[in-house]
Amino acid sequence: MEKIITHVSNTDLKKSLFKNAQFILFAGSGAMGCPGNVMVITYGGSIFQGNYCYEDIKYEKLLRAIPILNDLENGAFNNENDASNGWNLQYLGAGNVLLIRDDAYEEFQKLTKNIQYIEDYYECWFDAAWNIIEKQNKGKHPVVTKTDEELELTKRFGRPMDEDGRRYKEKKEKDPVKVNRITITPKLIHENGIPEGTIRTNLGCFSDHRSYMAKLWYSEDTTCVTYYFPVDDPITGRIPKDKKIIKKYLINEEKLRKHDTHNLDVSVLKKENGIEIYSVTVAIACEDERYCEANL
Repeated sequence: MEKIITHVSNTDLKKSLFKNAQFILFAGSGAMGCPGNVMVITYGGSIFQGNYCYEDIKYEKLLRAIPILNDLENGAFNNENDASNGWNLQYLGAGNVLLIRDDAYEEFQKLTKNIQYIEDYYECWFDAAWNIIEKQNKGKHPVVTKTDEELELTKRFGRPMDEDGRRYKEKKEKDPVKVNRITITPKLIHENGIPEGTIRTNLGCFSDHRSYMAKLWYSEDTTCVTYYFPVDDPITGRIPKDKKIIKKYLINEEKLRKHDTHNLDVSVLKKENGIEIYSVTVAIACEDERYCEANL
């Protein structure tokens, strides 16, 4: 998984964005390191960062957006390893604390059991947290693990930023485009060429570098678009055969519009080499009646 930090501002502070938070780093206004720093890591691997001391984030709004911080503010966590409302506290030293959700706390303790000094937690907490995030999301596509709000924010920002507001993206060990991915071609899907009724086709790659082919076609007064793309990807994971999840994926890829009504038909094509490919057909119009918009 990519460690991508998305910078958030005051307008992004909504409960729905942080509802799946699993780790929350909170630095007091007088903390050493970076006073006012807040970093949230969600179950699905989204990383959101902001600062209520030096940026436009209002502290009161931050508490409303992340309710567990109210417990921290009101003294519910009085000592290290205290718990409150499904969360646990790990003090990192010098005014910095880490809140860990119950479902990750035991594993976090195992990964940090050899730490002897409190200040050492500050240096290693992120690596331990990310180890847990990667393990629980292994083989899954982000569209499955992340909420709509997480996907929308990271997509809207395009390229994310680091703590200092600079454009940031962790360097990968391998160029994702050069990894041995499946390339979808007309010959792979239609061995005898493009069938009659096809109006237009498009070949390309989704934002996760997954190859796809889109086909606009017409039959019996109905106009449809069919998308062909691999079920699995060696880096970004598997997309389950679930119409809601596949619809969410295509919306995130800006092929479909979120608030349209979509009539989807999903099937799996299996090729000789064992590769599974989704065939997702969306009805966009019938005679003069329009159902939705679809982009090739």
